[in-house]
Amino acid sequence: MESDSCQCRVDISNCMPRRELELGEVWECPHDPVDGEYLCMFHLPIKKKRERGITPENVKERLIHKIHNGSEKERKFLSGDFSFIDIDYTRFRGTNTVEPIEFSGSHIEGLQIRYSEFHQPVLFNQCTINWINLSQCEFNYNLRFTDCEFANGFESEYQSEVYMDHIDSGRITFAGAEIYGDIYLHHSDIEHITYTRADIHESIRFLAVDFGNFDRYPVDEEFHDTSIYFENCTIDTGRLGVPEDGSWNYVIYESTLGDISFEYFRDDDNLFNYVDIEDTSFDGFNMSDYRAHLDPHWKIHGSDQMKSRYESTYHRAKQGAKQQGDTTAISGFFINEMRCRRDRYNKTASNASSYISRMWWKYKEYSNTIYDVGAEYGENPKRILGMSILYILIFAMLFPLVGFKNNQSGLVYRYSLDGNIANIWDSIYFSVVTFTTLGHGDYQPIGFWSQLLTGIESFGGVVLTAFLVFVLGRKVSR
Repeated sequence: MESDSCQCRVDISNCMPRRELELGEVWECPHDPVDGEYLCMFHLPIKKKRERGITPENVKERLIHKIHNGSEKERKFLSGDFSFIDIDYTRFRGTNTVEPIEFSGSHIEGLQIRYSEFHQPVLFNQCTINWINLSQCEFNYNLRFTDCEFANGFESEYQSEVYMDHIDSGRITFAGAEIYGDIYLHHSDIEHITYTRADIHESIRFLAVDFGNFDRYPVDEEFHDTSIYFENCTIDTGRLGVPEDGSWNYVIYESTLGDISFEYFRDDDNLFNYVDIEDTSFDGFNMSDYRAHLDPHWKIHGSDQMKSRYESTYHRAKQGAKQQGDTTAISGFFINEMRCRRDRYNKTASNASSYISRMWWKYKEYSNTIYDVGAEYGENPKRILGMSILYILIFAMLFPLVGFKNNQSGLVYRYSLDGNIANIWDSIYFSVVTFTTLGHGDYQPIGFWSQLLTGIESFGGVVLTAFLVFVLGRKVSR
């Protein structure tokens, strides 16, 4: 016996997000049944559709017709069984009440929406979906995949992945979803995206996506070896969580981080072993909040070796620290930037095509090394002071080798069997007044070599003193 409407009845609690359960409510399918069947073409099993010669194109035409012309109730397709939903070059106008287009509780082997525009929410709650391709779409309201399972091992001719390209959406939600394939989101503008309570088995890749808010805050869940890649992305606000278990990590490349926070739940590891930031700008992101993970050397890549490819990263981190007014971070990032630059000099010298070019880059590398060892690139006044003291003591030991004269007593001090062996304090005193260029006149060099050493120490003293004054002045100005 045939019926005027589909006999599918759905318990609403099986189609709603776990936090929105409304037990006891039953949804009755309003769609017309297929001739000779009790179910409409949206609920008829895929195998039965094939037996009846109902193609995905037939389902598509009926689906678009109902979305465009059906009542609010007829724009719901709860617990449907779809082999492939393919919608392209379609604009769904919506209604004054902005009722959602809803596929909650459905089994969908393949979902492809291209060059389309939606002016009402689109909901996929507690669905099983194997493959998604959304390209050149605009969603003016929520696009929600809540408590869904993606690529859950069922047989399908479609590749197990979620692919989105050129999407303009107010909100995309994968809350509570279980995703077995990769997720790709490219060249899109998303106001808010969340993966709260999601269980992701593979990787997520974002390319050239602008996020108003990105929320990935895992708590008390089992996580898999998952990587999230951001390339040429902008994240204005949000939370990026690193769970207690699993090999979860973020790779952020040539992107911009705004006012975001990393929620870190591990006690024994460094946050930046799980967050790889490269060539990324900081526009509101406060690295000082993670100082415990950066000390003592302010490294943001979790490696003991400074690599040239991180030079730009530390430069941008330094600029971000300037915005925050964190002088300690500015100093630490600048030092790491210079050490990465030294690695670049070394690699450039190794690949130089000519001997002269190689020598030039080696000179820059060695100069960088001396600058680091001697003064930590001018960021460590104590090291400059220590170098100055060592400089004075070295010359205090050298002067008796060439001789110097006490003008008051007329004695000449030098290391010799028949001469007057210089008192160490006399030698240190002469070295100090030479270093500081005070020149009281009570001691003087004698002979060419003594005069040469005096000139060298005086020149070095002027340079080191000026350098110390410069560094102290920069510290004060910061």
